[in-house]
Amino acid sequence: MGALNGSKILIGREDGGSRLQIAVYKQGKRIYVNVPTMTPVANCVSRLNLNNHIGHCEIIVDPAGQMYIRNLKPQNVTFVDGMCIAEKQIFPYSNVCLGEYQYPLDLNSVLTQAEMLAAKIDRQIASQGGGMNPGGMNNGKAGNGGQSAKETVDIRHLEQMYQYYEDEKAAIMKKKKNLTLVASITPIFTIGGSVLAIGAEKFGIQGDAKSITIVFMGLAIVVMLISFWLRFTDKSDQQLKELTETFQHNYNCPKCGRFLGMQPYFLVKQMKKCPGCGREFRG
Repeated sequence: MGALNGSKILIGREDGGSRLQIAVYKQGKRIYVNVPTMTPVANCVSRLNLNNHIGHCEIIVDPAGQMYIRNLKPQNVTFVDGMCIAEKQIFPYSNVCLGEYQYPLDLNSVLTQAEMLAAKIDRQIASQGGGMNPGGMNNGKAGNGGQSAKETVDIRHLEQMYQYYEDEKAAIMKKKKNLTLVASITPIFTIGGSVLAIGAEKFGIQGDAKSITIVFMGLAIVVMLISFWLRFTDKSDQQLKELTETFQHNYNCPKCGRFLGMQPYFLVKQMKKCPGCGREFRG
């Protein structure tokens, strides 16, 4: 997402319509576009007023590529990962919703469209500056005798993305392990009740053997019912599937979108460059 560095993305519902609209501001220039959505944008999302720089929220991308989302008006509501925020750092995999009815924002689609707009602004600036881009380099050329400059892509955000995936996966697997432990308690009560009942008879404790068996069998039934209900309502497998699909969708080369595999971030860094587009990694 190098083209977006140092830019601002204004987000809102288009004026006079129900489509999502974004505007990218960079280097004093502005370009806006409607973002394709599967459903009409809810009325709880504030409209985008380009002339007055008013919208529902904005995403600020600093020069290092870190992204922050900011709610623009007190009457607006913006959610990040289920929490209502005024301003918060976000990542390409963050879950962002707009308005009191939590209209889901397709963040990947927004960032993809915004990056194309930001790149277009860069080309406009380069052409107006006699082939010079904002960084002072010739467009596609270095200043040392016309030698081509190597284009790199920043992948530092992938480290946090991979760590988030690993942490969430570990939490889901721990939950599944705890459910298995709860289920294993049932035979312990059943066997324990039988052993105590046999011991009571052996040592001549009259009238207690049957009571002990009933108590332990009752506990076993209660634990079994609890275990059944927890397993019936457990969504760990679905959560793990969705988590993996989201990770595979986002853990890719920022330039060409190629999936970089299930390997840790440090191995991706060791690759040096994308196997798809050949761009060198910077991170």
